[in-house]
Amino acid sequence: MGDIVDDAQELEYRLRTQSLACHRIRAAELVLENCVECGEPIPDARRKALRGALRCIGCQSELETGSRL
Repeated sequence: MGDIVDDAQELEYRLRTQSLACHRIRAAELVLENCVECGEPIPDARRKALRGALRCIGCQSELETGSRL
């Protein structure tokens, strides 16, 4: 059974880990501002509606319809 110091260290470790994870997610969101296909900016509304969107609407449509080979 741990003492209060062990409990405090465990809590600090968990909070620090969660904080780092949040910062990494935010950094990834900032990087994904441009389409991976054409390089054009992905509109803010699309990025907010579809977190993790990799393509602009045009490139995603082409991918889904198979018109881009």
